[in-house]
Amino acid sequence: MPATKKRNQSKSRGSSAKTAKTSSRVSTVKNINLGILAIVAGAVILYGGLYALLAWAATPGVGSYPATATIPRLAPYTSFWWQLENTPKVNALATEANPKKHYDFDYEDVSSAQVATMKSQNALVTCYFEVGTAAQWRPDYNKFPASAVSATDPQNWGDERWIDIMDPTVRSIMAGRMDVSKEKGCQGIEPDWLDNYTYSQAEYDASGKVKVPTKAQQLDYMKFLADEAHKRGMMIALKNVPELAREKFADGRVVADVYDWALIEECLVSYKDTCPNLKAFIERGKNVAVAEYNDQVAQAKFTDTFCPQFNTWNFDGYLFDRKNGGSPTLTGKFRVPCRTGEGQPTGPTPTVTVFPGTSTSTPSPTPPTTTVTPSPTPTPGNKAPVGPASLSASVISSTQINLTWPVATDDSTGTLNYTVTRNDKQIYSGPKLSFSDTGLTPATKYNYKVTAKDVGGLVSTGATTSATTQASPTTPPPPTTDTTAPSAPSSVKASVNYDALKFAYYTNLTWTASYDNVGVTSYEVRRNNTSLGTTTTTNFKDYNLQPNILYSYDIYAKDAATNSSLPANTKLTGRCFIIWCWGE
Repeated sequence: MPATKKRNQSKSRGSSAKTAKTSSRVSTVKNINLGILAIVAGAVILYGGLYALLAWAATPGVGSYPATATIPRLAPYTSFWWQLENTPKVNALATEANPKKHYDFDYEDVSSAQVATMKSQNALVTCYFEVGTAAQWRPDYNKFPASAVSATDPQNWGDERWIDIMDPTVRSIMAGRMDVSKEKGCQGIEPDWLDNYTYSQAEYDASGKVKVPTKAQQLDYMKFLADEAHKRGMMIALKNVPELAREKFADGRVVADVYDWALIEECLVSYKDTCPNLKAFIERGKNVAVAEYNDQVAQAKFTDTFCPQFNTWNFDGYLFDRKNGGSPTLTGKFRVPCRTGEGQPTGPTPTVTVFPGTSTSTPSPTPPTTTVTPSPTPTPGNKAPVGPASLSASVISSTQINLTWPVATDDSTGTLNYTVTRNDKQIYSGPKLSFSDTGLTPATKYNYKVTAKDVGGLVSTGATTSATTQASPTTPPPPTTDTTAPSAPSSVKASVNYDALKFAYYTNLTWTASYDNVGVTSYEVRRNNTSLGTTTTTNFKDYNLQPNILYSYDIYAKDAATNSSLPANTKLTGRCFIIWCWGE
């Protein structure tokens, strides 16, 4: 949240003047005149204070924003260019006939100049970043508190971690990213990972350090993000949580009233049961963009089957590129729209003025009038849901099994909720049609069941399956600990010799090598119980000796496990006559 300035308030206190009884009319008039002057003076001071206060409020300070802001608004039938890899194609929509254009790039990949180029096409520009995870490749990753970062990667990508969305520092980081996007000229943000609450604790953080947020906490975080975006005059997208479109925030506002447009991936693949909830945005004259992917849906099926459904709902559907299980994604090399916008109402993109804390909005009169109808209330059915018809399990590794199931059918009008159990213990509950069960034991069989529950609480019989995790990769046994010491060196000999290069006498020590079951690595030489060092050979030279002193030498053999042999000993006394020395 931006910092707010504290207003200086001066307390006024009425003075209790002593009164005296008098019958003097002059005194009375004088008192009345003084009272009038005091009132006038107080009014002048109050007026001046209010004027100063209004002048302060009209001048935003660092990190503060006006009380109202004009928020761009995306209407249905807007051409959408979404690219998160490679160099941004800032002219991709320049030649399209549809006058309503919308670009969406990663907030670090796009520059201020590139944003200006896109805006010159009368296009809206959105900046993307993650709000539910911490990406290790982001430059602000080190700002996340360790206590707010999970050890779990959401999709096993290796470079993202779940975060504590209730942490104040995390929220400050997200506000900072909005500031960067705003400075570059972006008119909106695309917040990725708004579905934290749908995961299990084992998926989120098996250690339990970072807790999975509740649904109420998720909505609180989403309200924070929307309010922060609107303070900056930026629109915000509802990303991949269609089940929350008609939910209400704690202040009573409906999500679809507050969020400015919706973006949904895999609408008819993974969110078929809940994706229609996004019609709440269409009812409010707001845009819904759908991204399906060519690694899941063939282009012919997309245009022949998916597009008619999206057009019926008035969603803007697209087929984008995604290969090799998700990477690379959205490279800008492949895009198939369901509709291009020709023949639709022309004119500038409408805007809406938003007052933070309220749901009041006034669309521009330029676009055609859209009648907003109340959100329908889900009604329970008379029968329990039927299905899911099957439950598929894919063994990924020795610790992970992925589960998928088809949509169940029901006679109620609300959203179905699916529950998955493992060995009769619940591990997932939510609207998705898939679940990744992690942290499992290698080479172990698990029994799974999925059921569907409608808004009336009726539960289907569901489907079951079993799967066995892979065995652990074989690892070599640990090396056997070596406890056997080498044998003691033998045949130790000591002699006095002269080094002509150093002009010094020295003791030359030699010995016979020791034996070890693994191998001798070195020999330690000690003189009079003081270590002189080690050598890997069977020879050692000791310099700087004094004549007529008895020296005792001990040789120890050592192996790699630091086992030491018994010492081999020899003694030597140096004798000298004039310039000749020898040992005895």
